[in-house]
Amino acid sequence: MNTQERKRRIVDTALQLFSENGYDKTSIRDIAKHANMSLGLLYNYFASKERLLEAIVQEGIDDLKHSLDLTRHSHQDLLSLLKTIFSVIARKRNHWRLLHIIRTQQHLADLLAVQYDAFNNYLISELSLQLRQMGFQNSVSEALLLYATIDGLATHYLSNDKYPLDKVLEQLEKKYVVPVQ
Repeated sequence: MNTQERKRRIVDTALQLFSENGYDKTSIRDIAKHANMSLGLLYNYFASKERLLEAIVQEGIDDLKHSLDLTRHSHQDLLSLLKTIFSVIARKRNHWRLLHIIRTQQHLADLLAVQYDAFNNYLISELSLQLRQMGFQNSVSEALLLYATIDGLATHYLSNDKYPLDKVLEQLEKKYVVPVQ
C-alpha cells in the first residue's frame, strides 16, 4: 500500500468512526485499529486527531469548491449551481452530515472556524455573482438569504432520507428564474 492509499484509508476510517460514534468518542487509537495500522504509522500522516478532522473538513470544502468552479466555468445558471451543491452533498452524505454536526459543537466549530469562514465567504461570493448577473440589485443580501436557505435545506436533507429536495429546488427555481424587476 502506498502513501496516498494509507492516507485515504485513515481519512475514510476516521470519517466513518466520527460519523458513527461522534468525534469526541472516537480516539486516535480506535482509528488506527480500524484502519489496520499502527498508531505510530497513523501519526506519520496526521499529528493529531484535530489535524485529521481538519483534513476531513478541508476535503469536503475542496470537493464542493471544485464542483462549483466547474459549474461556474460552464456558465450554468443558478439552478444548476444549486443542483451541483446538492449532488455533492448527496454523493458524500456522511461527510456532510458530520460537517453539519461539528458546527453544533462549539469547541470543534472554534477549531474549524477559519476553514468554515473562508468557505462561507466563497459560497456567498459565488451566489452573489450569479444573482447580480440575474439582475438582483441587492445581490449580497439576496446571496446571504439564499445561503441560509441552502444551509437549512442541507440540514433537513441530511437528517431526513425522505426530505423532498427536488420539490424544494423546484420552488427555488420558480423564485429565481423569474426575471427581477
